[in-house]
Amino acid sequence: MAVRDSCLRDSMLLQDIISGIASAGSAPLSAAGLAGLLLRERGRRTNGNTVGSYLRALQDSLLIRRSARYDIRGRRQVGSPFSYFFADTGLLCAASGFAAPQYGRLIETAVYCELIRRGYEVSAGILYDRKDSPYETGLAVRHIDEQAYITVRCGTGPVNGSGRKMAQLCRIPDSFPKIVIERDVFRSFTDELGIRHISPEDFLMDEHSVFS
Repeated sequence: MAVRDSCLRDSMLLQDIISGIASAGSAPLSAAGLAGLLLRERGRRTNGNTVGSYLRALQDSLLIRRSARYDIRGRRQVGSPFSYFFADTGLLCAASGFAAPQYGRLIETAVYCELIRRGYEVSAGILYDRKDSPYETGLAVRHIDEQAYITVRCGTGPVNGSGRKMAQLCRIPDSFPKIVIERDVFRSFTDELGIRHISPEDFLMDEHSVFS
């Protein structure tokens, strides 16, 4: 079903929702949470049911993909909120008004789309702390009986979002491959913690960059 063939009548709300997804990156979003975000940032009054219908139309039109969260310790998928990814980087740029999107979001979208193209199951990996608060670890990738964790790193500062994901990646309590994709890597290497570091170019050009 194309968006234009659906029952969506408010084109401005549709644009606001698309812009909200672009600004959120891979951060988990619920329909109600996105409605609240639109109210705070754009003064747009709507509700979770309405936003949910627009999100479903965007998914049916193959403009965005919804990715469930994956509880790494519990080894199970978790429901709402979900992470949303555009179907390609061109759509992300268009949703950002053709202004240059943040590098990390651009590369994470490219990585996500490539993983889907390779036929892998991709979720947003999370770890729960002792207070049952979820922390993002990047992408949890599964294929048949194989599994890996991937984080896109675009900075090194202590408050940088990718830096927090990197710290959580180190805490994952299993031996599945852990991969960091970062632009300042000129030659792939494995660090002392067993984490493999690879450039976006090498990841995209090597079909076996996740599972050899």
